[in-house]
Amino acid sequence: MRNRPSFRFIYYCVDNKVFAHTLLLIVTVLGLVGLFNIQTQLIPNLTIPQVFTTFIWPGASAEQIESNITEPAEQNVDGITGLDTMISVSRLGSATMVLSFFQDQDINTARQEVVQAYDSTRFPDDIEDWQTQIVEPKEQVARLLIQDVSNENLKQAIRNIQTELKGQGIHSTATTGEINLELVLEVAPQWLLNQQVDLKTLTRATQSMLVELPSGFLGEAGQYSSSEIGTPFDNIQKLDWSLNIGNPPITHHASTVFNNAYLRPSEKDSRLFVNNQPAAEIRVFRATNQDLLTVASNLENWFKQYDNPNLTLSVYDETWSYFYDRLFLLGKNGVFGLILIAILLSYFLNKKTAFWVGMGIPISLLGTVAVMYALGFQINMISLFAMILSLGIIVDDAIVVGERHTSLSQYMSSAKAAKDAACEMVRPILTSSMTTLAAFFPLLFISGVMGQFLKEIPVVVITVIVASLIECFYILPKHLSSFEIKDDKQSKYQVRFRHFRIHHFLPLIRMAIKQRAIIFSAAISFILITYALLATGHIKFSFFPSYTSDRITIEVDFAPKATFAQKQSFLSELEAFTTNKINNLDAFVLKQAYVVMNKRLGERYSPNPINNGIQVWLTAQDNREISNEAIISALNNATPKSDIVRQIIIDQPRGGPPSDTIQIELIGQDDQLEKAVVDLKAALNDFNGVTNIKDDISTLIPNHYFQLDGTMLFSGMDHHNLYNQVQSYLQDSKQFTLSHNGEEIDITIKVPDANLALKDDLLTLPILLPNESYLPLGEIADLSVIEKPQQLIRKNRNRTATVSARVDSQVTNTYEIEHTVQNNIIPKLEEKYAIITMAGKIKQDQLKTISELKSGALIGICAIFLILTWSANSFKIPFAILLTVPLSLMGGVLGHGILGFDITLLSLFGFFGLMGVTVNDSIILVLRYQTLLKSISKEAALIQASGDRFRAVILTSLTTIGGLLPLLFETSFQAQFLIPMAITIAFGLLFGTLWILLFLPAILTLVG
Repeated sequence: MRNRPSFRFIYYCVDNKVFAHTLLLIVTVLGLVGLFNIQTQLIPNLTIPQVFTTFIWPGASAEQIESNITEPAEQNVDGITGLDTMISVSRLGSATMVLSFFQDQDINTARQEVVQAYDSTRFPDDIEDWQTQIVEPKEQVARLLIQDVSNENLKQAIRNIQTELKGQGIHSTATTGEINLELVLEVAPQWLLNQQVDLKTLTRATQSMLVELPSGFLGEAGQYSSSEIGTPFDNIQKLDWSLNIGNPPITHHASTVFNNAYLRPSEKDSRLFVNNQPAAEIRVFRATNQDLLTVASNLENWFKQYDNPNLTLSVYDETWSYFYDRLFLLGKNGVFGLILIAILLSYFLNKKTAFWVGMGIPISLLGTVAVMYALGFQINMISLFAMILSLGIIVDDAIVVGERHTSLSQYMSSAKAAKDAACEMVRPILTSSMTTLAAFFPLLFISGVMGQFLKEIPVVVITVIVASLIECFYILPKHLSSFEIKDDKQSKYQVRFRHFRIHHFLPLIRMAIKQRAIIFSAAISFILITYALLATGHIKFSFFPSYTSDRITIEVDFAPKATFAQKQSFLSELEAFTTNKINNLDAFVLKQAYVVMNKRLGERYSPNPINNGIQVWLTAQDNREISNEAIISALNNATPKSDIVRQIIIDQPRGGPPSDTIQIELIGQDDQLEKAVVDLKAALNDFNGVTNIKDDISTLIPNHYFQLDGTMLFSGMDHHNLYNQVQSYLQDSKQFTLSHNGEEIDITIKVPDANLALKDDLLTLPILLPNESYLPLGEIADLSVIEKPQQLIRKNRNRTATVSARVDSQVTNTYEIEHTVQNNIIPKLEEKYAIITMAGKIKQDQLKTISELKSGALIGICAIFLILTWSANSFKIPFAILLTVPLSLMGGVLGHGILGFDITLLSLFGFFGLMGVTVNDSIILVLRYQTLLKSISKEAALIQASGDRFRAVILTSLTTIGGLLPLLFETSFQAQFLIPMAITIAFGLLFGTLWILLFLPAILTLVG
């Protein structure tokens, strides 16, 4: 044995006085260096391979946008390397295209190809420059809300705060509610009609008089002063200036051309209001190379010292505190788990052995942190959970060596026992470690955002296993050799355990071998009963556990006719109602509430978002008794109504993938799609627990079509000329800017809102003919009005509509609803309206992930089988070992039913870990059985092997369960999405260990 290279090194580590201690010191130092320097963040870095492009064509209808912009653009980008899906949204005056690529596609290369495709596309001549950007996810640290400051000073207040934050090393911020002022020049309608001048001509004349231009320097050398030509801004506001119009030019005083001139906040920018007063929000982000807790500390210290009596500043939505809470949560559960493991070890092993076996946990974790730091990984919520998951797995290897050392120490010196124990366990430990690696390794290749999110679990587990192997073979044996173990030092518990093993367990094994039919029947019954619970819906599946956030959103869908002022007035009323209602429920729940306008409330992209509503921020769920559901129910009971409001949706954003959302896509013709959507929404409304049913079908608005009278064609008039003139009247003209007090101010020339004679009576618009004469629009063109959609959506070059709804997991299950809809409702809709239906993007991503997990499981099982075949030198024995895996998996499934949890994606990840751990316990028993089989009969070898490995199998299983036990009973809302994975492994091992000890010996009696 000693001649093998691996064994020689183990002997060297035990015999050398300082090598093992030096290795321990190196691992400890490197681990501590990594621990104090490794970057912290809330979640892993994510890459979303999407390219967004915005096109603007002022005044164009949705149909014009689609036929002239999105359809040609779709044709040119279709076929770009790595393109997965493309969504185009055509709306009044603009279009948005979202191109999603496969995860392995380089997004910068893809963006370049997209830009080249658009460059080669023939767009309308008067389209504005389009903008293309890629999605770059940022991790938020906190939000700052600025209140009690005037419109004029709000922008400067934001700039001052951002400057101060940069001084603290906080460079990544984003603002909402920053007010951009525009100067409105309201043209006198009667003057416009009398002079028969269009707005474009008036705009050019105005710009030539108002724009300031540099004219050179004055003075002698060394005493230069600059000079400018233009109209002072104060004079512009007072309409104290003149302009020339016409050919030959005629001078008009501005006061005769314009009724009014005033500054106002832009009504197209994102706006925030608190108590009907302007406000602004600054979101603080962690830069890619920054540490979350460092940025949070800098922000917190700056805020404590910030003092400005001219405004009110508050901090809320502190994401960094979520990380701290989860760090504390996982740390607390990790410490408790470590204590439980230490207690279990002390009961089963000698105290010194238990101490050094337990020391393998911090040593392996420090080694893992050192490797993660060296490879550029970060500490986040997922990697922390993976470390807790690994607590029991880490100590398994050390337990096997320590337990064998305890047994051998009865017959030889401790030093020789340590060497022989380590050498004897090289094969089973390497085999078990390789099978665990094989189980987790396929999880590295899960694609999509979910794969990126959870990839750190297998990375950490694999690193921990490698670190534990080094500790187990090169550090632990030296420490075990430093003390002697005698029979008289065994505790009373160890004596009782030995008595139980000899007088109760071994007779049970004999019975299992002799009455194997009973064992086989019990195993099959266990699998069938658990499967029946799963198939009948008593144990349900939910892709991702829905854990509530500390936020409620109230989305308000206004009718197209609603003006900005009307929207603001209603939202202010709704804000007051919301704050009063919540305060009446619990005065300490509400942290912040404000009105949001012209900005979607949700973080996820939606082709038809609702851009107005109320954001409500609440105290942490763990710190209050009232739930989000109770608050939402109270708000829904008496929500204010208005004839300008079409729908109010009150919801709570969920973290993680939206597994409680039903999403169905319909493809077909416009008129049939609309009818199918109405029927589908009505069908969904009949289900209990289904709420917030909505679609992305646009509302219809009147489209005015003008066609030149046939006689006018002979005058030289054409549709393009007519288009330019009508557009100039009906659009606000905003074509130049002026600088004032350090700000760029847009100049808008428009017809007064209070006097819409020109817009109400289109046929009176004066149209300039080629012969320089004017005629009313009604005399040269025919007008027809047709109702057309305000917005058109296409996916992969097909007209689509999407219906979505929220499912209350306390009432029903998303998959049950989807199954019923797919089998009973969808076929009727497809037949009735000649449409095609398919799962929405959410469901498609879920199905893809599950499919990849199935493939990964198959690959993992095949790899485990090959490893076992090599280790056991047999094809039959690995097959017998793998038969124990379904029993353990069913134990994990049953655990969800016992504790009342749904099976989730993290449960499926847990099944991979369970598969590896289950096989490990089996290997320990089987390899001992093979060794004994060389000298004694099969039955005797099975009984003795079961007895010899009983303590090791029980101890490895109990320590893994003990490491996860505190997390199983964690009541914190922060831990709810982690618990299903812990349930899978803990209950899978609990039931799996029983079946390994009874079923495996029985099945091995059939193996030749």
